[in-house]
Amino acid sequence: METKQFMNILLLVLIPLAHSCSSSSSPKGLLNQDSLATFLNDTAEKIVRGGLGKQDAYAKAIVLLDRALALKPDFTVAYENKANYLLKLGKCGEAAELMDTILRYKKNDPITLTKKGFILQKCFGNKRDEALKYLDQAAAIFYESYKTKNNLSDFKTKNNLSDFKNYVLNMLFLHGRDSTLTILDKEKDNWIRKEPSENNFKIFRDYIAKINVNDYLH
Repeated sequence: METKQFMNILLLVLIPLAHSCSSSSSPKGLLNQDSLATFLNDTAEKIVRGGLGKQDAYAKAIVLLDRALALKPDFTVAYENKANYLLKLGKCGEAAELMDTILRYKKNDPITLTKKGFILQKCFGNKRDEALKYLDQAAAIFYESYKTKNNLSDFKTKNNLSDFKNYVLNMLFLHGRDSTLTILDKEKDNWIRKEPSENNFKIFRDYIAKINVNDYLH
């Protein structure tokens, strides 16, 4: 059976099943609501991977994600996937609204704040100032998290540097390449002290030096 045929049949089966489970008061069944919501989300991701970027794959995945969210309204991963797929379909306004929904569940989450800033920057030229406010807020949270972990004796290096890398990327959009490289260079000694690999620092610095901001938004 061809993949497209299989996905069409899967949709026909899952959508009524999701509706049935959401309207049933019985705790018994093949899947509880949270498990079914997770299954629908995972299936949506598989449809997109199998669709190789085709628009009908995104549309079908969104149908499943809507069903997942009807079952589990606080399912932030499903909201994030839906926002990503809406962006692929050029529906920037809806994607931006979903970032606000996610922020109601994950208040001040710097990743979501950054995504909201990127969406506004990419899709709405007249909202650049608003976009920069989101990126600035996210950068401050990333930096505070980095500094806090940096002072802990039992910090996890990978997570620590992840916060710093995200901070640097936000600063790139806020203040441009030269200022960002200066910030990065000032932190070099501390980076190497925490992760004794100057080569890893060099790879990341080269990435920042070469990255095209416009390409990063797409």
